[in-house]
Amino acid sequence: SAQYASLSKAWRWTSKDYTLHVLPLHHIHGVQNILNTALYNGAGVEFTPFDAGFCMKRLGSGDVTCFHAVPTIYVKFTQHLDKISQEERQEICKGLRTDKMRYMVSGSAALPVPTMQSWAEISGHVLLERYGMTEIGMGLSNKIAGTRYPGCVGWPLPFVRAKVDEDGAILIKGATIFKEYYKKPEITKKEFTEDGWFRTGDNCQVGGSEEEIQKMQDDAKAVLKSAGKDTELPEKGPPELGKIYKILGRTSVDIIKSGGYKISALEIESVLAAHESIKECAVIGVEDETWGEKVTAIVIPKDGCSLTLAELREWGKVRMATYKVPQALDIVDELPRNQMGKLEKKKLIDKYKVAV
Repeated sequence: SAQYASLSKAWRWTSKDYTLHVLPLHHIHGVQNILNTALYNGAGVEFTPFDAGFCMKRLGSGDVTCFHAVPTIYVKFTQHLDKISQEERQEICKGLRTDKMRYMVSGSAALPVPTMQSWAEISGHVLLERYGMTEIGMGLSNKIAGTRYPGCVGWPLPFVRAKVDEDGAILIKGATIFKEYYKKPEITKKEFTEDGWFRTGDNCQVGGSEEEIQKMQDDAKAVLKSAGKDTELPEKGPPELGKIYKILGRTSVDIIKSGGYKISALEIESVLAAHESIKECAVIGVEDETWGEKVTAIVIPKDGCSLTLAELREWGKVRMATYKVPQALDIVDELPRNQMGKLEKKKLIDKYKVAV
């Protein structure tokens, strides 16, 4: 119940809430964050198979007060709008801007800033990013009231403590954390520190340099502007930005070690998502004798578009540090995803490891 109490307090759930549920019920996002938290508060839950057109109309009906989804769903919403008439599009977008909708969440996978900005322009809502996993429930979240910072997962939720170890990995402790892996005492012992902190296996950054914090503030302003919000943000970010958490990725699949640098694949993916020719992308490290791991972009191009490595590198060099720019490019028709729409990066890494 600590998990439900934490989310209820942070996201201000009440018995008056009503949510549209489109996620699987074998995952913490669908079970804990939505269904059980709603039931804990006596709120309403409407189940429906995901259909972009139907769901967008329901979200704009005035009945739904909160909505939880994964980034892929918001991308599918955007793609649906591109396929319908201008009149239908305007009607749906107008409905989405209902005041009844308190918040919309994006979680279970990294949310590219361009996707967040596009949805803000369409719906008038700034997506709420958070961080959690089965073992801890939800640990971190942007604030329900106040500025939400793109690419960041906010601060520790009620009843949760967080810190970063010497390797840059995030550790979590608190009443919401699980007790043990069932009948697996050795694994349980390995995943907890001696003083009770759970090792999440995710690398993160807290705060950042002056330039990085300024970019957080600038990105927040841009998304608010896209949403049509007249909120005025100061030129410089508030002191609390110095303690905001940004997930860099799973230590095992999203941290690339290339040329002596530790590079976040998620950060590069977020930049590449803004490329006019890229529909979807994944970035992985592929074993290389010279670099240790070569930054490799796996791309699904938009219909009618083409892309070469030389073009991508030229575009990337003005948007990120040179050592982060992809050194290899592979064009594919699809990327492996699970039922939640989450990229199965381990499958990609295994595939390219075999190919090498």
